[in-house]
Amino acid sequence: MGSFSLLLVWVALNATELQAETVPEPPAQSSMEQSTNLRITTHRSGLYGAGVGLELPMVGIGTGAGTTSVMGVGYQFGGSLLWEFVDRIAIRLQISGGQSFGSRVWLQYQESGELVRSEQDASWFGLEGCLGATYLWRGVVPAWVPYVGLDLGPHFHGYIYRFDESLKKIEGVEETSGSETRNHNSVSLNVKVNVRAGVRMEMLSWLASSVELNLGYTRLADAPVTGTLAAREVQAEPEGLWTLRLLYSIYLGL
Repeated sequence: MGSFSLLLVWVALNATELQAETVPEPPAQSSMEQSTNLRITTHRSGLYGAGVGLELPMVGIGTGAGTTSVMGVGYQFGGSLLWEFVDRIAIRLQISGGQSFGSRVWLQYQESGELVRSEQDASWFGLEGCLGATYLWRGVVPAWVPYVGLDLGPHFHGYIYRFDESLKKIEGVEETSGSETRNHNSVSLNVKVNVRAGVRMEMLSWLASSVELNLGYTRLADAPVTGTLAAREVQAEPEGLWTLRLLYSIYLGL
């Protein structure tokens, strides 16, 4: 009886070993396969993956400061056309404009053969068209896409002045439709450079929204001020001008 029990134990042990040998082990993955599985998949935006889209509307607030002036605070609006021609890199054409209030700027004029400076209240206005490039960090978090960009283009801008009593002596009167109007503004055309950074929230393949911080630099030329006496040679004081804008936009893509 004892030998028979030993025989049963020996048979059971051999059966267990045989069953363990017949269970196949999963094939080991190579390092290349493992890196492939961990690789983040990227894609171009848009309903059909074409990477073409509109940012419209583009609205926000803006401010700025010049070498000697203060731009004040105001609104911004516009839109842009994007083409993501390869994954993560897009070309952007943007047209935007705006106006700010509470500006304090300097102008200059001739008095008794001398150049005189005067600081006045004003409102800034501007319109720009910029062409640039955008890099998108797509793939880190699927729904959130940080990006940076650089733009360059013409900038049409200037100031609308509100003269105080000290400058009444240099005002000129323009006849318009039989009524007298005094319009005092200066307009210049310069090149503007914008550096921007933001984040896009992709809700659908063709729908997204973004928040962007835009820092720009341009120049204000010594443009003549309208509605003033020509003999006084009233003109804006030339200076460098920095602009700062916070923009929100809706993206619709193909």
